[in-house]
Amino acid sequence: MNDDLDPPRVHYKFRPTAHPRVSDKDKIEHPDAIEVKQILHENFIAGGGKTAPKLRPVEWKSRRGRDYVFLITAPNAIFGLVMYLLPKHEFIPIAGFSLMALYSLGVTWLVWVIMDE
Repeated sequence: MNDDLDPPRVHYKFRPTAHPRVSDKDKIEHPDAIEVKQILHENFIAGGGKTAPKLRPVEWKSRRGRDYVFLITAPNAIFGLVMYLLPKHEFIPIAGFSLMALYSLGVTWLVWVIMDE
């Protein structure tokens, strides 16, 4: 085959991984640290307020406990009722109680571990 028809060979190389190190202490001077509350206070005063309101943490009101009790009692009561109304067979209570246990375990895991406030 004729070598003139082939494109020129490309030599691939990795990019250089070594970077020059620059000391932050020599090049950059950091201003004094300003707290967030001080910045918010100055912004409030600049916006026309006379005194800044006191900041306090937000109190979250969780309804997980109430929802958990409802999600455990209502379906388990339905499972128990269905288990009671079905024909009497030795397999029905085993399957019903295992369903109730797996459901309760799954809901407990979902509500208290997976869900986050």
